[in-house]
Amino acid sequence: QRGKVTTYEYEGSAAAPLPRRGLVSKVTFPLVSGESERKYRSFTYTRVGDIERAENELHQPTVHVYDEYRRTKEVKTPRPDPNNTTAQGAAPNDWNTTVFDYTPAAGIDAKTRTTRAPTTITTPENLITNIVYDPNLLLVSNSRRALHRKGFSLSRAR
Repeated sequence: QRGKVTTYEYEGSAAAPLPRRGLVSKVTFPLVSGESERKYRSFTYTRVGDIERAENELHQPTVHVYDEYRRTKEVKTPRPDPNNTTAQGAAPNDWNTTVFDYTPAAGIDAKTRTTRAPTTITTPENLITNIVYDPNLLLVSNSRRALHRKGFSLSRAR
C-alpha cells in the first residue's frame, strides 16, 4: 500500500564496537488509520550484541536475560497496570516472565549441548511447551500443557 512505510534506525557508526555496529536500534511502523502517532519499538543491546531491552512507544519494556552460552533464559514484561501508567519502575515481582530451559534429554551431556534450542518454555500463564529434537537438533515434536492446580509452584516442578 502507498504511504505504508516501516523505517529502521541502526546503532553505532563505523567507529562503534564491532559486535553492536549495525544492529537495529529502532523500528517505526506505518501510521494506522485512526491513530495520531506511529508506533515504534526501540532496542538496546548487551556488549556482545544480544537484545537486552526492547521498549515500545508507551515506554513499556521487554527485558531479555541470557545464560553463559548467550541463550535466552528469560523474557520479562511488566504486568499490566490497572491504572494504565507506565511500568518503568516495576519491581522484580511485578514482571511477567517467560522461562526458557535447555536441559537436554537423558544421556546427553548438558555441557556439550549449548545450542539455542530450548527443551521447555514456560509462560507467565503457566503454559508449558515441551520440545523434542533429534540428535541433529531438528525438531521432532512439541506439546503444550497448562498447569491449573491450585498452589502449584513452578519451582517445585523442576
